Amino acid sequence: MNDISPKKTEACPGNILVVDDAPENLVVVRKLLSMAGHRVFPALDAERAFSVISCHTPDLILLDIMMPGMDGFEACRRLKAAPETWDIPVVFLTSSSQIDDMVKGFSLGGMDYVVKPFHKEELLARVSVQLELKRNRDALLEVNSRLREEIRIRKLAETALENERNIVRDILDAAAALVLVLTPDYRIELMNQKGEQFLECDPGAAAGAFFFDLFCFENKGEQMQKALEALLAGKDQPPSLLSQGFFETTVIMADARRRQLLWQGRSRKGPDRAVTGVILSSLDITEIRKAEDQRVEQEKLRAALEMAGAVSHELNQPLQSISSISEILKMKYTDKPDILKKSEMIMAQLRRIGRLTEKLRHLPRYITREYVDNIRILDIETASQTPSGKKPDSG
Repeated sequence: MNDISPKKTEACPGNILVVDDAPENLVVVRKLLSMAGHRVFPALDAERAFSVISCHTPDLILLDIMMPGMDGFEACRRLKAAPETWDIPVVFLTSSSQIDDMVKGFSLGGMDYVVKPFHKEELLARVSVQLELKRNRDALLEVNSRLREEIRIRKLAETALENERNIVRDILDAAAALVLVLTPDYRIELMNQKGEQFLECDPGAAAGAFFFDLFCFENKGEQMQKALEALLAGKDQPPSLLSQGFFETTVIMADARRRQLLWQGRSRKGPDRAVTGVILSSLDITEIRKAEDQRVEQEKLRAALEMAGAVSHELNQPLQSISSISEILKMKYTDKPDILKKSEMIMAQLRRIGRLTEKLRHLPRYITREYVDNIRILDIETASQTPSGKKPDSG
């Protein structure tokens, strides 16, 4: 920041305009002031004084009150009314000590007065004071001017920065992914509109919140924290992330719903390349995973149906043969209860096998159950039930 404090000035000579209709007074004042090192511009009346001012702007004007033509009061009024001369200090020269004259002079903008005949020390002291005050006022005006310029430049910079932030915000809000910026202590510094919609929070409400308070990880929470630690250490590809920098987790929402999120992260660095935080982006892939699961289930179901069709086809001939033999036995050995009973048992098992193959051919879902040795097999009874609990119509 520039130094805007007023510069200290030592007493130094000034350019002084002396206006007096008495030549002898001009000679005396000019001599005294010149000996003190000041540059003096004499004028015998107000008109000549204005001519001098048009060529040389003085630091101070010593102005006689009683002059022919335009008197000192009128000359002072015109000086204070002009933008070019309003700030030049005026000290009145007067042979009168009337209070009314002094009050009038001050009301017109006069800074001081000197009573004739002049006393050297008094004259020089009053001149020195007014010159110093003038320099201080000029220094303050310069400081104010520089302050106003700095404020103007700062406001322009702030406006430009705010515009850039709005552009970045618009770009982030247009993104299809959830995007957020974390501070080194895992606080939310910025979150785009997609993230606010995902969390169902008001715009800006997430700012300052702790990341792990907003996102409750059902699994891989520790791995996510290690990934963030690695990113804060400046590693854009932490070893805990999956290939290509992606990281899939399950997040539990406030209403207990579970959502699958695919994360990607990178270190945020300042102009000096020092890490200042983490930038995370995430896609909600819940529906994609559901569709994939449904597709896999359909593929398994199709395979099961194909297998059931093949089994039914292969079993059809042997089962019909067994059924025919069983009927023949029943007809031939009507007087043999044991044979009839076994024949009926065979027919019951055949009917059961027929029902099972029929269920296999019309499975609406693919559901498995544990068998032995951690092997899972098709749960025909459960899978044959529709979601409403009714068995499908096989007709």
